[in-house]
Amino acid sequence: MLTADDFRLILKPRLQQILSAVERQDDDWIWTNFFRVGARWIQQHQKVEPNRTRIPRLDLFLFLFHGTDDANCPVQGGIDIGNTARERGRTSLRTFIVPDHDHSLEFVSWAVSGSLPEGLTILFDQVEQWTTGFAGRPVPDSSRTCSLPHAGECDRD
Repeated sequence: MLTADDFRLILKPRLQQILSAVERQDDDWIWTNFFRVGARWIQQHQKVEPNRTRIPRLDLFLFLFHGTDDANCPVQGGIDIGNTARERGRTSLRTFIVPDHDHSLEFVSWAVSGSLPEGLTILFDQVEQWTTGFAGRPVPDSSRTCSLPHAGECDRD
């Protein structure tokens, strides 16, 4: 069975190509082969404070969705962010760890199959609940971690 670690290994040469293009300031290669940005944007983005230290300090309502099969960002990072926020008394971060989902919460499988993956279903449900239930009112204590497949069954820590 392939794991996120296997995909990290497979993606490593691609990452090296991207970093090399940034070092060469090869905007054309980056634009064509990676993302519609330039080397300077990537260099500035690399200077931004990491999510693992920034998010737990934020005093605003946030959702964090993370797939366990994410080859881009190890899932432990998402778990650690949620734990750190709770340790600091932040009650405005909702963390959802979605088993068997990748970095995009299986967006590509949705685009190909037309069947909405569980992770995206949960994401859309949370957005709908937020926009219809809490918009304009004080944020309730929502420091939760959901470990799916029991979506919606969140345990308070």
